[in-house]
Amino acid sequence: MKRILSSCLLGVVLASSVLAKPASAQFQGNYNDHERREWREQQLERDRQHRLDEQRDRQHRLEVERQRRLQEQRERQRRLDIERQRRLQEERERQHRLEIERQHRLEEQRNHRDRY
Repeated sequence: MKRILSSCLLGVVLASSVLAKPASAQFQGNYNDHERREWREQQLERDRQHRLDEQRDRQHRLEVERQRRLQEQRERQRRLDIERQRRLQEERERQHRLEIERQHRLEEQRNHRDRY
């Protein structure tokens, strides 16, 4: 009888041990699934943040480039305006010299007539 009880007890222990392993494995699997989901969510968040950072950087570069082009355009226009003003001033000076020369010739012609 002792032997039968020992066998039964051993059978119960073995059976509970065998049943406990799958339950433990199931818990372990659920825990690992949860960890994997969390890791995946973190990875997705990092990827999303990285894309946002890249997009922000790209927008910043585009804005900096746009500002640079605007500044170059303003500078180019300023140089053109300065050059135009310089040419206008040179033309005025040339016209003034021509007028002085014309007056001088007229005066010489009058002087010449007055002498003869």
